[in-house]
Amino acid sequence: MAKYNKGDTSPEVRKLSDDITLSILEKTKLIKQATGFDPIPDYIPLNKNKTKLNMGDVHAWESEALGIVKYAYNTANTDKNREYLIGLKTAVFNFNHTLSKLQAKNSNPSKLSSSGYKTRGELAEEVKRLNSEINTLDREIVEIFRAYNQLRTFITTHRFDNKKYHEILKQQTQTKNNKLRSIK
Repeated sequence: MAKYNKGDTSPEVRKLSDDITLSILEKTKLIKQATGFDPIPDYIPLNKNKTKLNMGDVHAWESEALGIVKYAYNTANTDKNREYLIGLKTAVFNFNHTLSKLQAKNSNPSKLSSSGYKTRGELAEEVKRLNSEINTLDREIVEIFRAYNQLRTFITTHRFDNKKYHEILKQQTQTKNNKLRSIK
């Protein structure tokens, strides 16, 4: 039985921490590689409907053959892994974005049935595709709006004297943009 000093980290815990770090790096690499594949590899843990990759599933993903272990997010969220987790989140986001584009491309607008109307299956596919596009657009609009608010706050808190900035921002805030208002 090994004897530990108070406050020291055991070798087992250090090894587990190193395994988690290596697993995060390997998962990031595998997801980035799979982003370019048309038939998505079986080892990528897509959700049940095969429409996206969830972060929870990525953290729970384990494979001895691929050399990755599962872990809880809170266990992996350390100073040492912070940069690697950001890379993993970026890889998952890019993968989901590419996957939605691929699914939209593969679900070509189906031909109308012989009566000229769409069947329930065709309508369901179209609704699914449109919902995916709406979700993507919503995320992009939120990011643009967040960046706009950060810029506006930055300019006002630093009291820029550049009148052109103020005029542009004032025009932007005073426009009655119905699309942005309906999204709120």
